[in-house]
Parts: sequence; C-alpha cells; structure tokens
Amino acid sequence: MKTITIARLGSHKTVVFAADELKKYLSEMDKTVLVDVLVCQQYDQHKKNYLWVGTDEAFADRLPKVKNPTYDDSILLDVTDFCGIITGGNIRSVLLAVYRFLKELGVAFVRPGPDGEVIPQKKLNTCQISLCETPSYRHRIVCIEGSTGYSHAQHVIDWVPKAGMNGYFIQFFLPYVFFERWYSHPNNPALQGEEITREDCQHLLNKLTEDITLRSLVYEAVGHGFTSSVLGLVSDGWSTVAEEDVDPDMTQYMAMIDGKRQVFKGSPLNTELCFSNPTVRSKMVDIAVNYCKENPDVNHLYFTLADEGNNHCECEDCQKKLPSEWYVDMLNELDERLTKEHIETKLVVAVYMDLLWAPKQNKLNNPDRFIFEFAPIQRNFRSSFADMDLDKEYPERPFVRNRLNFPGNVGMLHHMLKNWQETCPGCDAFDFDYHLWSVHLKDLGYYGISRTMSRDIHVLDQLGLNGFVSCQLQRVAFPTNLPMETMAQTLWNKDTDFETMAQTYFINAFGPDGAAVKDYLEKISQLLSAEYYYGEKVVADWTPQDYVDRLTQGKAFIRSFRNTILEHVNRPLLPAQKKSYEYLLLHSEVAERFADIAIAKRLHQTERADKLVTDCEAYLASIEETTHPVFDSWRMGKILELWMNYH
Repeated sequence: MKTITIARLGSHKTVVFAADELKKYLSEMDKTVLVDVLVCQQYDQHKKNYLWVGTDEAFADRLPKVKNPTYDDSILLDVTDFCGIITGGNIRSVLLAVYRFLKELGVAFVRPGPDGEVIPQKKLNTCQISLCETPSYRHRIVCIEGSTGYSHAQHVIDWVPKAGMNGYFIQFFLPYVFFERWYSHPNNPALQGEEITREDCQHLLNKLTEDITLRSLVYEAVGHGFTSSVLGLVSDGWSTVAEEDVDPDMTQYMAMIDGKRQVFKGSPLNTELCFSNPTVRSKMVDIAVNYCKENPDVNHLYFTLADEGNNHCECEDCQKKLPSEWYVDMLNELDERLTKEHIETKLVVAVYMDLLWAPKQNKLNNPDRFIFEFAPIQRNFRSSFADMDLDKEYPERPFVRNRLNFPGNVGMLHHMLKNWQETCPGCDAFDFDYHLWSVHLKDLGYYGISRTMSRDIHVLDQLGLNGFVSCQLQRVAFPTNLPMETMAQTLWNKDTDFETMAQTYFINAFGPDGAAVKDYLEKISQLLSAEYYYGEKVVADWTPQDYVDRLTQGKAFIRSFRNTILEHVNRPLLPAQKKSYEYLLLHSEVAERFADIAIAKRLHQTERADKLVTDCEAYLASIEETTHPVFDSWRMGKILELWMNYH
C-alpha cells in the first residue's frame, strides 16, 4: 500500500485543520493510499519523503514578497510525487495552498456545501506541481445577507478558502435578522417555522466566529447599528418601533428633520443622530471601543452610520459641517482611543449614501488604521466599471442636505470616491458591491451578471481599489455557482479570461457534457433576462410582441433542453455533478414558469398573470426543502415582482 506522509509544521489550529483537510481529500480520492500525519516543529530539508505543510523560516525566501504579510496572501507549492512543500506567507495562506494543491489534482468545489465537492477517483501515484503565486487583490470577502440558517453561512465560510478567498463579514452586533428570516420561514407555509431568540442567535454567532477563526480568515463585523445602539434601540435588523416605546430621554440625540427629532420612518437602524452633540459622538466612540475590547477576533470593524439617505440632522450646529466631516471627527477620535488601548483593529470607512460627499474641512489622520469601503449601492448594472472613461471630468455635485439625488453613474460615483481618497492618501480601499444581493435574479442563467462581475473586478486596481466585498445572499447557486466562482477566480487573478474559466467550471460542475450546459444557460441569459440591464443590448425600441416572441422562444428552448437534463440525471456521474443536474432540472421548471408570467404580463392578461404568480409561489415553496442549499426563498417575492414588471 502506498503511503503519503504529511509533515505538519507546528500546532496552530489552522495548520492542523489544513493538514486534516489534505488527508481527508487525498484519502477520498484514492482509498488504496494510506495518508499519515506527523507533527514536526521545523522543516528538515534532508527528509525528502515528506509532504511538508505549514510555515517555516526556511520557506521565506521562496515566497512572493507582499506589502502586508498579515493581510496579503501568498502560496508556494513545490511537490513531486506527493513529497515536497505546501506553504504560504501567513497561516491562512497555508490553508489556501492546501486547497489549491487539491484543485491541481482535480478536486473542485463547484458550490458551497458538501454536495458541491467534486472529488475524482484516481490513483495517487505521481504528480508534479510547482507554483508560486500571490492574488491580484487583498480583499476577497463575502458578506452575510438574505435569509440564512447556520448551515448556509457555515457552508459559505467553508467555501471561502477553498475558492481562494480570504474573509467573511457578519453584519450587525448580532445578525438576528438574517437568521430569523430563515428559521421562521415567513414566506413558506410548507416548512415548519420555529422561533429563534436573540440568545439562540448569539450561540449561532459564536459558532460562526469559531468557523472563521479556525480558518484564520479575515473577520469583519458590525456596520450599521451604532446609531441605534446610542439610542438604546434594536440594532440587529430593520424592524420598526412605536413612538411610545422610545425612551423620551433619547430624543435629544436624534437628528432633527423638518423641526422634529424622532425615529426616522420608525426604523432605529435608519435613524441618524445629532452629530454636533459631543455626547452623541462620545457614546458612538465608546460603543466601538468596547466592542473591539470584547471581540478581539474581529480584524475589521465597519464603523458605519445609519442605513438610509437624506436623513441627517438639520439643527444649526450640525449644518456647520458636512455629515462626512462629523463622521471623520468620530473616526479620528476612535483611532486615538484604540491606539491608547493598543488595539490594532482596523476601521472601515463607509463611502455610502450621504457620505459619498467627501469632507472638505478635515482629514483622516492615520492611513494605517482606516480602509475605505466604496459602497455604490445606487449604481446600475447597465455598464461595468470597465466601461468607464477614467480621464473624464465630472462636475462637482453640490451637497444639499436631505435633498440629495444620489448618482447611479459609476463614473460619477468613482469621482466621489477619489475625493475621499484625497483626504487620506495611501489609505487602503475596496469595492463593497451588490451583484448578488438581488440584481442577479433578473438573469435566469446567471451568465450576464457573472460576466459583468468579471469585468468589474478586472479593473478594480485602476480605480484605486484593492479588492471586493460581496454583499450578497448566501445561496446563489440556482442554477449554478458561476457568479461566485467568477468572483473568486478573478479576485485571485484579475486577468482570468471569463469564457475559459466558465468552460472549466461547467465541466467540473456537470461532467464531460458541461459545455452543453454552459451554452444552454448562456442562451437562457440572452432569451429570458433583462439584457439591457447588463449593458449587452438596448431593447427600448422593442414592441410588446417582440418581447413575447423572445420569451416564447426561451420557453421552447428550455423544454427542448430538459430531455438532455433528464438523461444526465440518470447517468453515472460523480455525486456533486449528478446533484448539479438535479438542481438544473428544478431550475428549468422555475424558468419556464417565469417565462409564462412575463408573457401574460406582456399580453396584458392580468388575471392569468396573477394566477401564474400564485402557482409559481406554490411551486417554489414545494421544492424549497430540496433547493434551500442553493436558493434563497426570502427573495421569492422580489423575483416575482421583477418578472411581473418585466420590460
């Protein structure tokens, strides 16, 4: 029996996990091989028959040089016949290197979760793998959103390093809203809902923290919630409160709008404060400092104001400065406090909503503390960042308090980012974007949005951005995980060719005939998606009948390909590939229903359209027990709304 000896360097929990993962997958690939793990304290170059896994000073000169070894990953693989070195420039990179080694052997992780693991069965006799790489971008992170159970989030956290990404962002002090949406099943009477308490949620958060730190991922946290915490109100979601439930003593701290200080539209999370009030600023900073002390595992703290626009205080003192200037005052004070406490947590600065207008009177004092979060939530996806003319001059858009018209043009948004960057030259920055929050639902094949994401990420460095944080639903693999695969691969190598990458992905996900599925879903994106939304084609001059014809063609195309899907469901494939076809079969049923809804809408058959929507909702609910690992039903209403208004 052949033996592969993994020599694990040290006992750091992530290196232990990396060695165990390597042993697990190698053993599953070839059950005739004995995989053994030895624990060594340092590398011994004379022991040639070991597969060394971990970090050692002896490897340092062979790894790529990076700017910040803590946050910038690098990997080195030098393995011949399962003897050699698997290492990285930091502990996290060791895990990334192990997964990259497995992928070089043919393993693929085509979607989050165990049913997305493609593990080829092969003899592990020989191999020759030599590579030394560092990713194109530092920030390669997924942010929790949508309706999420523990397993959904855990599967994404597990997938992140497998895909070569490096971090996870858990929003709010307690991500109650995301868990409550899943466990209560408010949109699906077919599933038994259950109550989840905030104590339950804290337990789940603790488990997710363990999952993140086990892998030494960059841990990002909070964001919105600081303003509502100052008021002593709910800060873990967008729920509303009645006026009588608000402590009258807190009213003085709220933003004054139209002469009144009150909770903005009933939502504490969306309520700004009177930032000229020194007590408000002090309370905000105190909350952040205490959070950092109590949560030392958090690497990046998003210190963010309310989640809404046109809601800043109109009192005489607040109007003396832009909101961004009051914000910078607090950030600088927070930096000073953390420095005195010897706390190294980095602070994420939101370039978002009213804060798009950069400060004019003051600047951030410590570039090493801050990271700009460019969050262009107003952008449209009719064009990519790659379509921008970086030399174009944009007129300065005036700041009119609470009367702002937020730009959707990516060029104008980038111009506003540059104004911020001038306040803190050399400050780190990333794109915080929303490709997979809801816009992907307009693209039934997921092909158009994946291409747009590829083109966006390709040029991030030209915008002064060192990566991407994806604010997204956790379950976006229905019909495939192509958008997330695109994100991960292009963040690792910005020059990744999209079509070549997609071809490989579909073969991994669907087996030898994956190219046919690629062509099918690309065609679905063309026939059954709002093409104009992705900038591929202007269709404003189409008549209603033109749309009906296109939709009818798409429906017929789905039906013709369904036989191919059915054939493959019953073929001998690897389990993950078989599952891919099972999901694709259910997706074809959904896509055909969406086409029917849009056709009825275009023909002004209102009653029929309404009935089709009801039937589609019932069908989606009936299959959720099967599809929930890959499809977020919380957006069900949004999907149907989009298709009811298809144009």
